Amino acid sequence: MSDRFNRLLFEALPIGLAICHLDGRLTYVNEAYASIIGYSVEEALKLTYWQVTPVDYEKQEQQQLVSLTQTGRYGPYEKEYIHKDGHNIPVRLSGVLIRDNDEDMIWSSVEDITISKTTQELKAKTEFLETTFENMADGISMVDADFNIVAFNSRFLELLNLPKDQFHPGDSFESFIRFLVERGEYGSGDVGELVAERIKRAKQMESLNFERTTPNGTVLEIRRRPTLGGGFVTLYSDISDRKAVEKALQESEAKFREFAKISSDWFWEMDADLRFTYFSPRNKEITGFDPDIYIGKTRREIRHGSDDDENWKQHLKRLDEHRAFRNFEYDLKIADGQTLTISISGDPVFKADGSFDGYYGTGRDITVRKLAEKKLSESEHQFRSLFHQFPSGVTLEDYSRVKTHIERLASEGVKDFAKYFDQNKDVLKEIIMDIGIVDANDTQIKMFGVNSFEEYRKYEADNHLWSDTSWREFYIGELTSMASGASTYTAELQDVTADGTAIELRCTSRIIKNPANDWSVVISSHEDITARKLSEEQLLQQATIDFVTGLPNRALLFDRLALAMEHARREQRNLGLIFVDLDHFKQVNDSRGHVTGDQLLKSVGQRLSNLIRHEDTVARLGGDEFIILLNDVELPSGPEIVAKKIIDAFVDPFDLEGDKIFATVSLGISIFPDDGEEAETLLQNADAAMYKSKRNGRNTFRFFTPGLNDQAEHHGRIAERLRHALDRGDLELYFQPVVDIAGERLASIEALIRWNDSVLKAVDSEQLIKVAEETGFILPIDKWVLSEACVQVAAWRAGVAPQLQLSVNVSNAHFRSPDLVESVRGALADSGLPAAALTIEITENLLMEDSVRILDRLRKLTAMGVKLALDDFGTGYSSLAYLKKFQVDALKIDQTFIRDIVTNDGDLALVDAIIAMSKSLGLTVVVEGVETPEQLELLQARGCHLIQGFHFSHPLSVDEMTEYLANEKTDLN
Repeated sequence: MSDRFNRLLFEALPIGLAICHLDGRLTYVNEAYASIIGYSVEEALKLTYWQVTPVDYEKQEQQQLVSLTQTGRYGPYEKEYIHKDGHNIPVRLSGVLIRDNDEDMIWSSVEDITISKTTQELKAKTEFLETTFENMADGISMVDADFNIVAFNSRFLELLNLPKDQFHPGDSFESFIRFLVERGEYGSGDVGELVAERIKRAKQMESLNFERTTPNGTVLEIRRRPTLGGGFVTLYSDISDRKAVEKALQESEAKFREFAKISSDWFWEMDADLRFTYFSPRNKEITGFDPDIYIGKTRREIRHGSDDDENWKQHLKRLDEHRAFRNFEYDLKIADGQTLTISISGDPVFKADGSFDGYYGTGRDITVRKLAEKKLSESEHQFRSLFHQFPSGVTLEDYSRVKTHIERLASEGVKDFAKYFDQNKDVLKEIIMDIGIVDANDTQIKMFGVNSFEEYRKYEADNHLWSDTSWREFYIGELTSMASGASTYTAELQDVTADGTAIELRCTSRIIKNPANDWSVVISSHEDITARKLSEEQLLQQATIDFVTGLPNRALLFDRLALAMEHARREQRNLGLIFVDLDHFKQVNDSRGHVTGDQLLKSVGQRLSNLIRHEDTVARLGGDEFIILLNDVELPSGPEIVAKKIIDAFVDPFDLEGDKIFATVSLGISIFPDDGEEAETLLQNADAAMYKSKRNGRNTFRFFTPGLNDQAEHHGRIAERLRHALDRGDLELYFQPVVDIAGERLASIEALIRWNDSVLKAVDSEQLIKVAEETGFILPIDKWVLSEACVQVAAWRAGVAPQLQLSVNVSNAHFRSPDLVESVRGALADSGLPAAALTIEITENLLMEDSVRILDRLRKLTAMGVKLALDDFGTGYSSLAYLKKFQVDALKIDQTFIRDIVTNDGDLALVDAIIAMSKSLGLTVVVEGVETPEQLELLQARGCHLIQGFHFSHPLSVDEMTEYLANEKTDLN
């Protein structure tokens, strides 16, 4: 059953198949494809896709190519191919992206839709002729050989003043004559005799032209002509308007011409001597010969067969015997040298007296059908080869009984199939067990570690169809989708091969429909995505690790802290939280560079890890801040002992590649649950205690005590000065370029803030932002930066840089405020800066909130045309899953990931993973903190073209940026 079933399945689809490279070079075509374009398979394989595509379709083809690269499929859509003989053939195409020997290929199906197009035209023209017939200016009636009036139009009734309710198609001609006689239109006398006389004259089947005046005075020209099949047609013209009559005659003649033109067959006629008298124009269109060469000749003289051909002799015998014949086939070499297979049919015509009067018949080109029949077995072989060479696993499944189940359930009123299957698992099992595995390709068989299709089918029945939960859920989704009318269903699931190896699959089921739109066969593809899933899981795992120290980051710390607090509550135990801050770390960074600074952070992390128990945790919050989580501690001795060990451990210097660096730490300790029952509260209180240690000379530790206000004291002076900084005009905008190294141009600039206070002097930007966030001053500062930056960039766009793009960081507090969207809209309106020129940068922590309000604001900004970027990726605690959910356009890789990529393979691998993930999600990648040519070279090799860092430029003041733009070598216009 398998081979026959597949062969019928494949050939039931009148399509061509082709596989080509992305540049259009063909590597495989079937006979159907080659036939469509008029070439042999060998000739077709020497062509490219673009050589058979008219140039007018170039734009459309590019659009389909974009769809292919983005979604893995294109079409279906209609276009034309260039036939070998030069004419264009309408086709319908669709296809998918496949992998062959690690190369992307395009698998296309091509359907010749010439007949479909012709049928549509025929229908339109037929409707036109019917309308024309009814609306002719002349009256017309048609009488068949039985002397019944088979057709007439309204004008016929109108011109002869006949009552509409009394005359109908199919009435006898005698009843019509009798009505006219009784109305006195043929004089006085015996009605029966007058009717008989008129009927006798009509049966002479003579062509008549005469005029008659109706009782209402209308003068008609009546023309009667006998028809070939017996009977006659009569035309009634009101000759009081000769032009109308002439027009009606032209329309009548056109009607019959169109009948001949729109038919896919041609018409022919013979006289009583079996000589051809007529061929319709379609004959010339197909054969290329002028029909005049056949006129006056017999079929014997034309010779469509040899004297030894029995079929030819039988055909001639039928002609001699004046018998009808059907579908006589013969080969005909036409004008362009091709040989077509022709099928003709004919019926004899007899006069009213029974004498033979000739033949009329039809002819048609059946070459395509005959070629299809001839190539059926070849196509089956080619299909089998392609089927088994397909890079993904593919199965053919008989769903005929499944379809019956679905139709039965639908007729019983089931609408929510997912709910029904979930509640009626026995029915679901019965349906699934009725799936028939018809075939599986070699890839599918090898994927599951079996040796043959028979082994695979048994393994499938024993392990997948019902017993496996993952497959059961897949089938629920698939059957629900099919019941809703969908033709495809895709899902990911877990599976196990015959040797017990766990794999993950991406499965897509496609219903195969026949021309009647019915289906019973499903083709399923199974892609092994185990490696991809593993990579994603590794990336997700790495997102919880600090890449500088290898310690847990803030996200993982808070996960562990939440679990520890829950355990402590349940067991009524205590936890200790030690906030560790490296003293004077900024001086090390500034004097010795980031590389040494990062090495010191790694060493600090290692030293702290060596001082704690296995069940405790050391994590890096960021910068020079670490957290130690102590589980199940005795108070107060437990945390104090650890704190003293830390202070003592930092007496020894750190040996960084021969360079000895002394470092101390300031510690703050908070206790759960005494100092807080929430993670943030514990962390804040430990932070406050740490700042107390700082104020007490550093290199020491302090416990948190109620009423401790060290943080406010530490930031009080800065906060007080910051309160009036905007009013005094102390804040200043700086801008740092983002360079597109691929286009060798300035891509955008990021707005930054600097504060030079008259009392405090230059205030560190991180400290400024931290105090502003704590005191609430961040909102007016944020709005000021946004407004001033838009005004300044709008001015530059009006002058030296018309296409300049701007990025502005928006704090979480500002983003949460109800007027965020209006703030952005107002800044754009006041400055005149286009929304498309502005990118708003947000943090990962903001996405973690996952609130309806945050999502709504993101959508509103996107709707305005503003772009969104995720800043400092990896330093917060969001997961990669959020990148798929929120409408983010760009991702900025934090500088902490860039510093060591030249020397640290782990950092480089992580950057590679982030870049790959970003590209898979369609995100633009911007790299921050690029300081060396070596870093730039590695990033450029990985397709990163948007670079920000000291290697190109430090942050610049407004005057410096103006000069930078004026001297920019590339064309920013």
